Amino acid sequence: MASGHLEVVIPSSLGAGQLHSSLVEARNVDVAHNSDSDDASDDLQDEQVAAEVLLEKNWKRYRLRAKKRQGHFAVRSLVRCLALTRIVHGDDSWRRAHIHSELATAYLELQDMPMQAVKHSQTAVDMTIRLYQKLKGDMIETGSENYGDDDQLGKRSNQNLIEILTVLSSAHFGLGKALFALGKYAEGEAALVNAQQYADELQCSSTYSNQVTTVEIYKALGLCCLKQKKTRLAGDYLDQAEKLAINLYGEDAVQMIDIHQNMGKVRQQRNELEGAVEEYLKAFSIAVTRNGQESASAAGAGHCLAAAYLAIGGSDAETVAEGYLNDCLAIYQRLHGPQSKKSVEIQKELCRLMLRMSRHKEATELLLEVVRASCLVYGDPSAEVAASYKLLGTVFLSQGHVDRTLVQYQKSYEMFRTVCGPRHKQTVDVQQKIDMLARSSTAGAETTKKSFNQRPRFRTVVK
Repeated sequence: MASGHLEVVIPSSLGAGQLHSSLVEARNVDVAHNSDSDDASDDLQDEQVAAEVLLEKNWKRYRLRAKKRQGHFAVRSLVRCLALTRIVHGDDSWRRAHIHSELATAYLELQDMPMQAVKHSQTAVDMTIRLYQKLKGDMIETGSENYGDDDQLGKRSNQNLIEILTVLSSAHFGLGKALFALGKYAEGEAALVNAQQYADELQCSSTYSNQVTTVEIYKALGLCCLKQKKTRLAGDYLDQAEKLAINLYGEDAVQMIDIHQNMGKVRQQRNELEGAVEEYLKAFSIAVTRNGQESASAAGAGHCLAAAYLAIGGSDAETVAEGYLNDCLAIYQRLHGPQSKKSVEIQKELCRLMLRMSRHKEATELLLEVVRASCLVYGDPSAEVAASYKLLGTVFLSQGHVDRTLVQYQKSYEMFRTVCGPRHKQTVDVQQKIDMLARSSTAGAETTKKSFNQRPRFRTVVK
């Protein structure tokens, strides 16, 4: 189980009709997933092949496709594995739960579908919890939990417990990550706590070292707590992740980059800005050393550094931040192109920085490019384009162009209203800005009119 290999044994009572039915089921699921491959048809043509051979074939196919990041095809291979596992091992098996857990991982990491990942993770959890409770009850009843390693019954029970605990930990871990992706941070934290508890029990039940998984769980827990502004708890989890990771990989390993970045975010949230810069510099140094100056990881670490320097404030810090942002932009444009999400977001941050530095003309020119790029990247209408119009309106307002500001705000409002709805906070915020500007314009016009009417009148005296 730890190596990712499925041990399969076909029951001697399996009939050809059952095998055909399972393969038809797998093919039908392919049709539902808009299949453009004939993998399932190949399996149907090989009905005489034992089900465990087909299961092993599809499992290897899945591992290869997952390695190549072919999400759609990887998911379809797992769907066939699920159908075949049901025949080979039956409904009540940890192996079926294992496939559901793998499906959750594939949906989340390869296809960015967190809702599907939640569904399959929860299915895996529910199935394995029942097996866990039943096995623990049987072990207590038979006393096999107290048998020595040389006892055959004790060995078998302990091995089953190890397999079940492995699936339980991974299923809860997948559930926690999927809930985090959906923004359900408290629920994600609860699932990750369960994952860590089962990982600890697994460590006590076997000699199998699962420290790599434990590091990832602690990192995920730190992020969940950080999103909930539970900075003390987030720091504790990340400290544990850092200690384990140093023992496993070393202080300058690439695995340390995101740990230092997240620790920097914790310190920044605590307003410990110097400490945040120190953590971000560690991440930046490792990224440049391990991956190169022009790497995506170096750009990500540089982006964090820019945010920390902007939080510090002051002309010197703003100059340093601008340098990091320009470096990030150059890397993202080279890696992803000028019309990419990352490039657009960095350009927006540069515009805001230029406004802080009273460089309004440069900010306007850059932001006009950002609006055009946002339409291509995100589509029109979209919340991101609406946000670009709003920022452009802010630039015009800083220059005193109220009429041009109102035009951009009105575009932003209409787009937010269409995409997010009339009661969304962004829609309401832009509407309030429009109302405020309209009132100030009306008040200004009325003041001008009143001043004109109150001027002294001179009569022309005709002699």
